[in-house]
Amino acid sequence: MKIIALEGIDGTGKTTIFEKLKSYFHGDSSVVFAKSPPPPFDQIIPDFWEKPKLERFLFFLTANMYFCSKKSDGKIYVLDRFIFSTYVTHIVSLSDKQVLKSLLDEINVPKPSKTYLIKSSLTTIKERLDERNNEIDNKLRSDRAYFRMLYDQYYSKQDVDLGEVETLKNETWEDFELSVDIIKRDIETMKGK
Repeated sequence: MKIIALEGIDGTGKTTIFEKLKSYFHGDSSVVFAKSPPPPFDQIIPDFWEKPKLERFLFFLTANMYFCSKKSDGKIYVLDRFIFSTYVTHIVSLSDKQVLKSLLDEINVPKPSKTYLIKSSLTTIKERLDERNNEIDNKLRSDRAYFRMLYDQYYSKQDVDLGEVETLKNETWEDFELSVDIIKRDIETMKGK
């Protein structure tokens, strides 16, 4: 099993890239596309969304580990979010950050073969989130200080090993097409191994 993870703060275009790749590899049974958290955990996200940050972190961490424990095949799994987002979105709001770092060190957390960190400017992200206008995005944007802190945490060097990470810019349609081509090429390379 090989994992390619698409990561980034909301509004960077991860899901748009994910959907484009999914349509390109449609019918290729060696490449599987999944959102995180996967079933059955995706059905109970609302039960954990308002829980304390550490509980929510453990929920997403468990979901990711469960997903990996059930996959012993040679397929390539392209995930819309994985361990990078699980770590980053929770560490920014915990007072005892060492707890998360220790957990990731002590538990054998699966690392992706490659993580693509999708990055857009704050201005572009704001425009995209304004267009989407959904409850989760609106709540996130309402606390500007938190949103900025989260953005900075996503795009700074992480202090734990989250595997190989490559940042891809996604401001324009040209950036989008280039990012899709880079990830496509890497998936094709992984398929050949």
